Amino acid sequence: MALGCTKASPEFSTLDSNAIPRPLFSGLNHKEITSLTNTETYVINGDCDPKITDLTAVAVGSLSALSIQAMATTPITVNCSSTGHFSFTLKSLTDLGFSPITNNTIYKVELRGITENGVSNPSVINITYSTSGGSVPQRIFVTSGSTESNAGNRVANGALGNFKAEIRVGNMMNKYSSTATAGAMQVKTGALGHFKMKSGVAAEN
Repeated sequence: MALGCTKASPEFSTLDSNAIPRPLFSGLNHKEITSLTNTETYVINGDCDPKITDLTAVAVGSLSALSIQAMATTPITVNCSSTGHFSFTLKSLTDLGFSPITNNTIYKVELRGITENGVSNPSVINITYSTSGGSVPQRIFVTSGSTESNAGNRVANGALGNFKAEIRVGNMMNKYSSTATAGAMQVKTGALGHFKMKSGVAAEN
């Protein structure tokens, strides 16, 4: 009996990075943070697959090349195999090496999971530097007007007079009544008096 073998060509394949689990923030691959100052630090908590053994990070566009340990103010906790969570406190924009730091600009930190099969695609921490906190309009302020009426849409004007809009929410609403009866539209005023809203159950045209 004769035995023989043929010459084989070795084959190598690279595991697709899309198949490698990435660190997540409440199920999302991005985390949104608004920073009022360039010296603020950020507590980062997330979830991770048991296959992830460590994390790596990069501050996109930073002038400083830092390891993830150098980017944190506290020890980095990676308990993916036991609790499925990770946590650390990220340094401020200044200490991460971003420069210049400009108002209303987004600065990105990419976080990747390290596994035995390779490194994952990044999940991104988006830090919006905004001295107003990103919630207060700088130029346009909408007000509901000073009179209450059940006739037509209300007109809202900008504080500086350069913005005007007719606003109506819903097409099936009870008529406004100054008497607090069942089903009547009720007036709600903000705690600081900055807004007024009328609301009620949709019942008639």
